[in-house]
Amino acid sequence: MIAGIGGAVFGIPILNKLGIRHPVARGLSIGIASHGFGTAKLFETSDREGSVSTVAYILMAILITIVCTVFFS
Repeated sequence: MIAGIGGAVFGIPILNKLGIRHPVARGLSIGIASHGFGTAKLFETSDREGSVSTVAYILMAILITIVCTVFFS
């Protein structure tokens, strides 16, 4: 929850200060780092950023599931 809320609150301003404006880059970074909260926040500003964030979030969840299954079983 801390990562999600922190990313939703601080992630977008940090990306703005760093000058990252490309919607795919913004969507990937927020989707991977802040999960659902960050994705919901991106949908407030741009459908494209939110969509990319959703895909990144899903792919990261699948990857983490596979990695945890391999290493911890």
